Amino acid sequence: MPDDAQGMSVVLSKIIKAWKSDRASDPDYVRRFYIEDPDKIQCTVAVDETNTIPGFQALKRAAEGNIYDVAVGWGVIDTYVKLGLGRRGIGSAWFTATKQAAQQAGA
Repeated sequence: MPDDAQGMSVVLSKIIKAWKSDRASDPDYVRRFYIEDPDKIQCTVAVDETNTIPGFQALKRAAEGNIYDVAVGWGVIDTYVKLGLGRRGIGSAWFTATKQAAQQAGA
């Protein structure tokens, strides 16, 4: 949902900083690139017991000239989990739903 952009941005910003990258990660970017992207098939967030977003996974259909340099029509998955929370099953839980969405979309 568009209201998730702020929480998603917090996660992404910390990861981008750890990568020492200058890639955008602000809420407007997150909204445009993940939540409202016209090539989006699905974007899923995790929410913890404090209603904080510890990560998200986005599935898109690769379009002509995509930044990933993959074949048009293929599915592209971006997965971001708050630093220090890896290996707890969050990504695996997302992937089950993401795989189903990709299959339904023909990606």
